[in-house]
Amino acid sequence: MVYRLPPAGFVPDSAKEDQAQRGPSPDVVVVSEPQLTEHSVSVSDATRSKQFWLMWTGFGFAITGRCVGLRQRVRHAAGSRMVVVCSYGIISCGKTLLSEAFTSTMPDVVTAGFSATFVAAMSAANLGGRVFWSNASDIIGRHMGGDPFKGRKLVYSLMWGIGPPLYLGLVWSIHQAAESPSLLPLGVFCGSVCLVLSSFGGAAATRPALTGDLFGTKNVGVLTARQLSVVLPAAYVLHIGGVRFGGSVAF
Repeated sequence: MVYRLPPAGFVPDSAKEDQAQRGPSPDVVVVSEPQLTEHSVSVSDATRSKQFWLMWTGFGFAITGRCVGLRQRVRHAAGSRMVVVCSYGIISCGKTLLSEAFTSTMPDVVTAGFSATFVAAMSAANLGGRVFWSNASDIIGRHMGGDPFKGRKLVYSLMWGIGPPLYLGLVWSIHQAAESPSLLPLGVFCGSVCLVLSSFGGAAATRPALTGDLFGTKNVGVLTARQLSVVLPAAYVLHIGGVRFGGSVAF
């Protein structure tokens, strides 16, 4: 895990352009250093702070909440089956989700090759989300007075805010494909899954920067690793919920 810092005396090009446009003025404060977190909170103090545990809890709820529940009545079979896929497990089970939802209704479109392409698209969406959302937080922060923390908060609000409508889109697409098969529900399904996975990657890639904004850059690696300790209890909670509802769970 690498957290890159600019060299001493570095000034962003945007700050230089703003200074050149405004010109010399006694009311203008010349910025000679980038706005970086100068303090560094020790690991012991950081793990005792409420900010650390609020982040820990937030990421835990994001993991348990980011699941796709697929309930499909299978013809020529008794009852129904629920597949609950949590977090990155959706990549390994994406082909199964797509096949069970659309193969029986659209066999000419959802072929083995289409399913393989869909799995590759999910991986690309996850990687693209890591690049897009992390850079978006920096760009938004520069346009909000140069405060990177404001950019991080807004980006996390967007990443986690798009989840509920995307999950509703998944449910709608599956039911719509069963009632009236067409390319529209298939496109909504594929697009929703890819956007959800982009938010997975964005949350993981932006977490070290958010930790650095709060606690300083000295112990970013240790604190981010301790934030990841929420994955196991969150996965266990989802597993208990999936088993209780009579479903199968994949992570």
